[in-house]
Amino acid sequence: GGLAIYGTAQMAHDSGYAFLLYYLGISAMLLLAPLLMFPVMRICRIHQLSSLADLLTFRFRSPWIGALVSMTMLAATPTGAANIQYRADHSGLHCETMPPSTRTTAHTK
Repeated sequence: GGLAIYGTAQMAHDSGYAFLLYYLGISAMLLLAPLLMFPVMRICRIHQLSSLADLLTFRFRSPWIGALVSMTMLAATPTGAANIQYRADHSGLHCETMPPSTRTTAHTK
């Protein structure tokens, strides 16, 4: 959020209007993504491929590629979980639970 805005302002200050090329490139990729994804989706549907490992194994005709992709994904899972945990801890959005003795209820006497 805020960091991206400040980074954009700094990039615009440093490079002038050339910073717009960054956003034009991202926009072009979003617009061209269907042209790249529809053939891949068609191949996956026809050959009943359900994962990236299946797709790469089919493409390169090697079960070793599928095993390598699966191991890479397994190795990346703890890293992703640690990243999510770090962001949750440092986001400032904490839901602290209070002990029952300090809670206030609507029906107190």
